[in-house]
Amino acid sequence: MIVFPILATVYGAVTLLIGLIFLIPLRYVTTRFDRTTTGKVIDLTRNAAKFNQEQGHEPIQVGGKDSPFKFEVQIGGRSRVSHRHGHRTHISTSNMYHKVYTYTVNGQAYTRADGVRYSKGLADKWLEREVPVYYDSADPAQASLSNGKGYRLVCCILIPIGIVLLAVAAYLWMQVL
Repeated sequence: MIVFPILATVYGAVTLLIGLIFLIPLRYVTTRFDRTTTGKVIDLTRNAAKFNQEQGHEPIQVGGKDSPFKFEVQIGGRSRVSHRHGHRTHISTSNMYHKVYTYTVNGQAYTRADGVRYSKGLADKWLEREVPVYYDSADPAQASLSNGKGYRLVCCILIPIGIVLLAVAAYLWMQVL
């Protein structure tokens, strides 16, 4: 049957592609933030981008001065409502919060909001906790609570699965043709 080789090819290619796409933020996080310090979660906010701009932080720049792949990362969200097939579907981020953390580098204190959103109950559990903060030694105001382990895990799972599915697809195509 020709359906199985087609499905294996499509699923393998999509899985491999998604795994490879996750290499981009993995590379960014692991090369950009080259130092670690200890910080503390002190508050929650609903809009991390707005909070960071109010603190005087520029959006995170991805790509170097001469890079053709240069763009800004704005972190934050708004509630939105979508309509589908005449039914109203409410997609709300109003109960989602970003952790606000503070950290000190070379005697200078910094306060930022994390890009990951959590439910109110989960975010509250982080209040007053000490957390590792990963920052850019050239610009300590640029920091993250992520060290890339989640991206690495996704890559380590999806890339091999995609390769195996494509190998199975190649075998199935040889059987069909």
